[in-house]
Amino acid sequence: MNNLLNELILTLDDLVDRCQALLDILKSEKQAILRASVDDLNAIRSKKEDLIQAIQVIDARRFDLLSGLAMNFNMDPNRLTISSLANLAGNPFSQPLFRLSDRLSTLLKNIQEINKANQSLLDHSISFVRSAVSFLSHLLTPSPVYYRTGKISSGDISGRLLSGAA
Repeated sequence: MNNLLNELILTLDDLVDRCQALLDILKSEKQAILRASVDDLNAIRSKKEDLIQAIQVIDARRFDLLSGLAMNFNMDPNRLTISSLANLAGNPFSQPLFRLSDRLSTLLKNIQEINKANQSLLDHSISFVRSAVSFLSHLLTPSPVYYRTGKISSGDISGRLLSGAA
């Protein structure tokens, strides 16, 4: 069981490091959104995808370790949290587990907040682009002119219809 706890602590350390890296990437993404730098956003998206895949692998390992520890404590793996494990594990494991649990919780909260802010910035940017396109489309489409007779002016459209039979 001590080996599982040590491995879990190492896995959680790695998870905290990767989540901190994701938070840093999201902060740089925010700056790229504000600069409207498409090239930077594409590069950040690629880094973010790679990092999220790595986090998913580490999280799967975390879940496997917690499941193994839950069996040792005769608990349901879905109910065993890092904090509850810290209470059950005792010294010398409780302190690092509480520290990692708090750090991970804080990081995940910050990631959610900045991700929500980035989403809001992107939504606003898309709305601005749609408004600009709509405005330009309106400028490029001539308004029809109605004459007193009720007929509509065809504008500057001219040309001849030619027959394909010659």
